[in-house]
Amino acid sequence: FTTTVDDDCDDAPSTCIHIYSNEAEGDGPWDPDVAVGETDIRLRAERQWPGSGRVYLIVVEATDACGGLTTYASTSVLVPAVTTLASLTALREVADGAAAEVAGKAYDGSAPEGFVRLWTSCEEEPEIPQ
Repeated sequence: FTTTVDDDCDDAPSTCIHIYSNEAEGDGPWDPDVAVGETDIRLRAERQWPGSGRVYLIVVEATDACGGLTTYASTSVLVPAVTTLASLTALREVADGAAAEVAGKAYDGSAPEGFVRLWTSCEEEPEIPQ
């Protein structure tokens, strides 16, 4: 997993990563749901039953030192319950909705609606923009 952040006024903007899921942390024998290494992120390919499947949303948060401008980018990983077109379409809609919330101007770094935070590299909770 690689991120690149460029900023006109800050040579080294601060970055952190948040990982969310539309299902709570599992309690099965394959805990934890998220394992983060130096250069990789491992996500558990298991989902709760019943349901259409699990969506992981990975959000990169970057903040510059010049004006405190924070921007977000995201990607998603789908773990379908079954690999039917209907199941994949339903999961994609959930993922797209969460990504749209992250891209929205009102996003404050908290979990998108219907998602829980599983892991973050931030040392403290993000501030809500004024």
